[in-house]
Amino acid sequence: MLPTVVPRIQQKVLEQQIVANSPRLAALISHPAGPFTIHFWAPTFKWAISLANVADMKGNPENISVIQQVAVAGSGLIWSRYSTVITPKNWNLFAVNFFMAGTGIVQLYRKYSHNQSVAIEPDAAPAMGDFIANSAFFFLTVAMLPFIVPRLQQKVLEHQLVSNSPKLVALLSHPAGPFTVHFWAPTFKWAISIANLADMRRSAEHISVTQQTAVTATGVIWSRYSMVITPKNWNLFAVNVFMAGTGIAQFYRKFQYDRNEKAQTLTSKTSTL
Repeated sequence: MLPTVVPRIQQKVLEQQIVANSPRLAALISHPAGPFTIHFWAPTFKWAISLANVADMKGNPENISVIQQVAVAGSGLIWSRYSTVITPKNWNLFAVNFFMAGTGIVQLYRKYSHNQSVAIEPDAAPAMGDFIANSAFFFLTVAMLPFIVPRLQQKVLEHQLVSNSPKLVALLSHPAGPFTVHFWAPTFKWAISIANLADMRRSAEHISVTQQTAVTATGVIWSRYSMVITPKNWNLFAVNVFMAGTGIAQFYRKFQYDRNEKAQTLTSKTSTL
């Protein structure tokens, strides 16, 4: 109902004397990416994932999911680029994704430091060190893509196999095609959802309620956002619906685990009486 309700609320606010007498305040409220638009709330909501990561830094690093944090850091980097090429440009979105990448990298470092200090398995620390090095190389490569991809695209389009196929040329040169960040940003976001699926093999004891709240809420609101940006992005819509679904599934697992734990505790107390 929000798309029909919000414009009316916005109009009522703009008609208030305190707003009507302040051109700057009126301009802010009626801005195409202002606080009454999804362009403002989608990235603002995405801050939830980053803040959830910050909140999780107080927790035991043993519970950090490496897969999840690689997905968070990688998505943050590529989405920082995406936020500057959509219409309208979204600097709030840029800021949150840059911060999100940072929190993911910090969490990976915490996990690495924990594995170094615990050293349960002799090979664990070196393996984690190699993983961090490979991740750093990967993130650097992602940062270089805006300079590399246009040249690569041109080379592919000039290839005889491609140039002889109008449909293939149209696909590869599409504004949201596989050589653009419009394609790869949502595709990369699938990593968070797939990481959530991979984490379903782990004990529900380690599920972060804060993280999953952020994942679910972000998935819901971004499903709407994907329909109002230019170009419209159905891949982005699909990944966010799926992302919300994985978050809900993880919530259910955590709920079931906590309920079973509570039941077992009550049973053990009863048996000792």
